[in-house]
Amino acid sequence: MSIDPKQIALPDGLRPESALTKEKVVEKASRKRITGRFLRGPIPLEWLMKASQLSGQALHVAIAIWFLTGVKNTNSVQLSNKLLSEFGVNRYSKRRALRQLTSADLISVEQGRGKSPVVTVLECSDVC
Repeated sequence: MSIDPKQIALPDGLRPESALTKEKVVEKASRKRITGRFLRGPIPLEWLMKASQLSGQALHVAIAIWFLTGVKNTNSVQLSNKLLSEFGVNRYSKRRALRQLTSADLISVEQGRGKSPVVTVLECSDVC
């Protein structure tokens, strides 16, 4: 006489807790990883609020600067025209925005002749 496992198996609603827990763990592990580019924080809200009050595309440039500082993991980054074109900022607007952010004491800029500027984000304790 042989025993068929399907005849003695418990229905789905009557499974023991340990079996349900294992299934939940499997579901969590199979989640898809979100891909793409992100801003890395924390970004001081006072810094962003001060940048948002400036005219033109200064806030666009400020967000691009914060994106680069997160990618490079440093406060000083070289700001290229290529990245800013993705934000809809041309090189003339970039120059005006950097001037505004500098005068608002949010960043400092070192400009070499014929090179992309090196931008340093100033700490919130210095700004606020």
